[in-house]
Amino acid sequence: MSKIVEQHALDHLLREGHSFLEAGRYIERARAEAHDLKVGSQEEGYKAGYEAGRAEILLKIAEIDDEFRTKRQELETSLTDIVFACLNKVLEDIPAGFKIAAQLRKAINDSPTLTSIVVKVPHEEMPAMQSIILRSGDQRLSSIKLEGDTLLKPGDILLETPQGRVHVGLKDQLDRIRRNMRRSEENLSGLE
Repeated sequence: MSKIVEQHALDHLLREGHSFLEAGRYIERARAEAHDLKVGSQEEGYKAGYEAGRAEILLKIAEIDDEFRTKRQELETSLTDIVFACLNKVLEDIPAGFKIAAQLRKAINDSPTLTSIVVKVPHEEMPAMQSIILRSGDQRLSSIKLEGDTLLKPGDILLETPQGRVHVGLKDQLDRIRRNMRRSEENLSGLE
């Protein structure tokens, strides 16, 4: 049973078919765009979450690093104080004559010529210093001029040479070391 379709009906059917195909293509494009938007949104959400998490972690790491540096500096400072307190305690227990002898030997070894060296010590340590010089047997020490000084404290030694004056007592040396360490600590903390 064949039926003959008139031309205008055939044209109408062709237009309807073409519209149907066009609608199908439009729906497919819409689906593809929706899928792309969904995937893009997921990627943007992932990136935003990743960046937010990363920024939060980096901030926390910076906070921990700052806290570590602060604690380390506090610890180093307190350790320095403890070390110097221990050294001062040990120095108090060492007989004055031994301290003087050790410091004098160091000062003499550092000086190129002894002919014009004056060593000043507290008056109460003059006998100990003279005894140390005599017992040493070191001929170099016999050319040293030894003087008592009322302004010096026990353990202090003032060495006078043509180049200048320097305190060579152990406490003075420790004070210089302590100051240098503090300066170094301050310089290091300024770099951070």
